[in-house]
Amino acid sequence: MIEVDKTRAVLQQISCARDPISLVRELVLDTGGIWVDADVVDMALIFEVHLYGICGFGLGASAAINNWIANAEAAVEGAAAASGHNDRG
Repeated sequence: MIEVDKTRAVLQQISCARDPISLVRELVLDTGGIWVDADVVDMALIFEVHLYGICGFGLGASAAINNWIANAEAAVEGAAAASGHNDRG
């Protein structure tokens, strides 16, 4: 299950960040994750980001973060819709 409030906060932080890759790297490491720095990884290899119950992947960190953002936005919208649906029932 995703952590909706934390995910919303991270989406806001990323949208305002001058360096989203460094921000996400810091968040992943702060939450006990592993980060392989981009200068070590061939950009032709898949990079994965797992943060607050959401996964993103792509060719390199930037693409993985963009995929994570898309998945996080969809998950937050889905959680909001489910919450609204449950309130009516």
